[in-house]
Amino acid sequence: MAYGTVLAAVIVLFGAVLFWGMNTSFNDKMHSALHGIILDIRHDILEGDLHPVDAGERYAVSPVFIEIWKADGPTFRRTHFSPNMRLHRFPVSQEQGDVFALRRLPFVSTTDESAYVTERFDANGKRYIVAAATPIDGADDMLEAFLFWFALAGTLFYLLALWLGMRLINTILLPMKSITSTAENIAQHDLSQRVPLPKQQDEFYELAATFNAMLDRLEAAFMRMKRFNANVSHELKTPLTIIRGEAEVALLKVRDSAAYERVLRSIMQESESMQRIIEVMLLLSTQNSTAIERRMQPVRLDTLLLDSCQKLRALADAKKITIEIVHTEPVTITAELQLLEEAFINLLDNAVKYSPNGKSVRVDMHASKSGVTVTIADEGKGVDPADIPKLFEPFWREENAHSKQIPGHGLGLALVRWILQAHHASIEIESEKEKGMLCQCRFKKM
Repeated sequence: MAYGTVLAAVIVLFGAVLFWGMNTSFNDKMHSALHGIILDIRHDILEGDLHPVDAGERYAVSPVFIEIWKADGPTFRRTHFSPNMRLHRFPVSQEQGDVFALRRLPFVSTTDESAYVTERFDANGKRYIVAAATPIDGADDMLEAFLFWFALAGTLFYLLALWLGMRLINTILLPMKSITSTAENIAQHDLSQRVPLPKQQDEFYELAATFNAMLDRLEAAFMRMKRFNANVSHELKTPLTIIRGEAEVALLKVRDSAAYERVLRSIMQESESMQRIIEVMLLLSTQNSTAIERRMQPVRLDTLLLDSCQKLRALADAKKITIEIVHTEPVTITAELQLLEEAFINLLDNAVKYSPNGKSVRVDMHASKSGVTVTIADEGKGVDPADIPKLFEPFWREENAHSKQIPGHGLGLALVRWILQAHHASIEIESEKEKGMLCQCRFKKM
């Protein structure tokens, strides 16, 4: 609708400007022609060669009507005029100086306007007024013909341009309509729809591909959130069920103090498990690294790593697992001490828990010009390389009997990655089935 209105306005404006230009050009041409006749008459007066002959035969414009007035004392009297002007007079007494006008002169044309010029001048010591006029009915016919043909051609052009323009607009906007339609049809629980890609790989193809990529990311994030919610419900439901069950059993009858103590210890253990889950969930949901950066200070990374290994000695000794310090060197970084220690303890805890009895866990640390790399490797069961990205998802645990026997909630590596990102560090994992796991943490130096 807007396109058609604008197109019609442009055509009408173009026609109006063209018509005004033609009319102005014609008026200028007629004025120049009649003024040229007056100059010829003035020349004839100066040369004494003016005769009362038919002006249409003597001068260039035809038909032309001439009237010459000569001063006779304080007044003017008509001395020369065209033969058909015997019964008529030009309104020269009303004219002042050089005047060009379009007016209706009955003696020139009874229906159409006429071009009319009058001029006063002195020649041979005498004052003269010369008036010249010519009908412009031919010009009017020409302008009317122009309007008719322009209206016809303009209408045809408008219809053709409107049809072509609408087709072009529809072709161009088809991908946009497809994107809009897809966006309107996407529901919260159905992010599987995608925009059909255009055949031509132009800007709209890139837009549709980018939109589809965004939908892929949204769908993946929604599925992760859905799994996260389900896992949270499951992980919190288990300790709550245990707490409720223990309390109900304890209240069935009066028991001795040892029984109540056992129940309370069980409830405390499950409460601590729930508290741990909630704390990690809060950390992962807020992900406010700004607050952590305010608490950062210079930390000896090698000392922190050795302290973390020492805290896991008891757990490793219980499984007869050796924590082997391959190499360390004094390096200072900016870090939040407790959180970074939490990350190392989680990595070491995973390495010990998932390693068979009697194996070893190797800890290595190397510094370079670009930063520091901490490597923790175990000889455990490992995971499939395709499952490595899932390790960082909260509550994800490998579905096998061995993993189910090991206590935990699947939050450790998700927390580790968040802590390292807050320290502008990164973590990479390499693993294969039955070949253990290798974790590399890369830090920047101060």
